[in-house]
Amino acid sequence: MAKIIVFDSGFGSLSIIQPIQKAIKSNIIYFADQKNFPYGKKSKAQLTKIITKTLNFLDEKFQPDLIVIGSNTPSLLVQINKKYCKSVTANQKGG
Repeated sequence: MAKIIVFDSGFGSLSIIQPIQKAIKSNIIYFADQKNFPYGKKSKAQLTKIITKTLNFLDEKFQPDLIVIGSNTPSLLVQINKKYCKSVTANQKGG
């Protein structure tokens, strides 16, 4: 059974848990970054630091098979994916 972390700045990505569970037999850990919420007013540099630190923490503590980023942070994903390319995916919503 896969261990999957869904990471978001809040609780907006709770809606993607059920589709993940239907697609992949998995144990899901939901991590809402309430400490740094909201992300909207933070600079790209601040977000890069926050998200990288959080991903490192989640990876070390839980050793997941996959980390799903539920927040719309596409400008950061290129930088993040270079390090986590095997274990991170983004849920990019239009809008």
